[in-house]
Amino acid sequence: MAGNEGYDLKQVFEKALTESTTVKDIRLRTEEINSVIELLQELFESKFGGKDAPVVSTSVEGGSVVFRIFAANPAKVKPQKVQIKNYLLEEVKPRDIMDLNGLELEYDAEKSLYYVYKNDLELAPGEVRAFRVHVEDIWFVAQSILTDLRERASGILSRLEKSEYYAQAKAIGDSIFSRLDYIVTSQDDDSMSREQHIGLYRENVKTVAAIKEDIAKMEKILVTAGGPPAPEMLAKSRIKANEPTKTMTWIVIFLIVIFVGLLAGVLFFTWYSQTKISKEELLSARKNAFPESTAQKGKEEDKAGVPK
Repeated sequence: MAGNEGYDLKQVFEKALTESTTVKDIRLRTEEINSVIELLQELFESKFGGKDAPVVSTSVEGGSVVFRIFAANPAKVKPQKVQIKNYLLEEVKPRDIMDLNGLELEYDAEKSLYYVYKNDLELAPGEVRAFRVHVEDIWFVAQSILTDLRERASGILSRLEKSEYYAQAKAIGDSIFSRLDYIVTSQDDDSMSREQHIGLYRENVKTVAAIKEDIAKMEKILVTAGGPPAPEMLAKSRIKANEPTKTMTWIVIFLIVIFVGLLAGVLFFTWYSQTKISKEELLSARKNAFPESTAQKGKEEDKAGVPK
């Protein structure tokens, strides 16, 4: 059908029709073909609607996360120019981008998002261009974070093991361990699509935040039980104890303002005194340098009959 319409899809299908052996490869090829089908649907909708405007379609494929951007010219006889502008996901930063595939990168300050673009891309009649922006897979919770959370929860449980609060803390701890196990397992699931993978990461981030809150509850239970606080709690307490109070902060600010005012006053009076002294020295130097002017002035006064 696409061939009858005159669309050149060789570049688009080139990767999708390669041989696949594993389940992961089959899923990746399936995603590729689905993206082509979506592009064809948009082209046909545009064609049946009587429009020959260029079509731009975007999708995501697996591996290192790849944003597929297709630009197509549905017109049969005339070349057209298309403007490509595609926003990347909120987590993506320039350091995460591995290959722009000929596109440019820019930042939208209003939306706080990076986007790729290409202005005035010229397409021949029926031409379809594919761009693949490769981004490092940053949508996973680091193993070091998961290990740290597990060790903190385990450490608190070991301190509470012989206390009456152990059962309460263990219920929270078991919930934490279960959620941590789920995060590890879900992140290693290759059967998920990239969209599912990214969505799962965002849910896991929320889960990690909830786990941190539960660990804080366990730390409070530990303090209530009279056990030694966890090292993390002690570190936070020391930091908080060393912080100045609001009253002390304002006192320091006022002292600084007063000091600056006094310093400005001293500098002003010093400058004024120096200016006055300099003026007197200049007048004295003038008299010493031009004594005849004074004598001449006296003679003129005598001639005019001015009494001395």
